[in-house]
Amino acid sequence: MMTLLLAFLLAAGPALPDTPRVSVSDLVAHYQVYDGKPVLTQGEAIGDLMLRGREGWVNISDGNAALGLYGTAETLKRIQYLGRFQSLGDRVVAAGIFHNACPVHSGQMDLHILRLEVVAEGKAVPEAFNFYKAGLAILLAIMAVGALLLRQFFRKATAGRPKRS
Repeated sequence: MMTLLLAFLLAAGPALPDTPRVSVSDLVAHYQVYDGKPVLTQGEAIGDLMLRGREGWVNISDGNAALGLYGTAETLKRIQYLGRFQSLGDRVVAAGIFHNACPVHSGQMDLHILRLEVVAEGKAVPEAFNFYKAGLAILLAIMAVGALLLRQFFRKATAGRPKRS
């Protein structure tokens, strides 16, 4: 319930005056339009939370592109789940200043966040057992053993015979 309320509040009004809501893919594709400007974006927190003292990084993805978020460690610690194999990361909404080639971070594309909200908590996603793949693996193993047995049989059957020239 709190997540829905927070999502509604973020959708109802921008975090900064005249802040456009832009997808991560659009930021990456149209970087020249948004460079140095305030934006509001959202995505799944992925990879690792990289904290260095009082500041840190985390990447977010919209499923097509990824973007680094730079902010205070206190702000970034709100993220509890990071997307990776068998895990769905927290869905976050971030407001900040977009940089195509950040002068502070060696020319990396990033978003210096002024506000970050977790709008949906991530979770563990166990991989379902794939019976088709398991059956196929067993079938291929049986075929490989059969091929080895046939090879041995024909070797013994042709042993001692003179080779044709």
